[in-house]
Amino acid sequence: MEQLEARTPQQDLLLNHLLLAELVAKVTYNSTNPPDEFDEDSGWWIAPCLKDILDAVNDENFSLTVWSALSLEAESGDR
Repeated sequence: MEQLEARTPQQDLLLNHLLLAELVAKVTYNSTNPPDEFDEDSGWWIAPCLKDILDAVNDENFSLTVWSALSLEAESGDR
């Protein structure tokens, strides 16, 4: 059996972007109150996924912007 090659950092970043897109799509779909919802915890995985992306990008200004946007959305959703 052939051994799988390790993923490159660029491949990991792409996979995390795709995972983030999937999670956001699931949360968006669930917000329409469909009869066949995705897992209700999908939204809870967005922040850890974002952290993995931000760690890979390693840009402090971008990280601050993303966390600020995420926390603003959470605050406005609580109102």
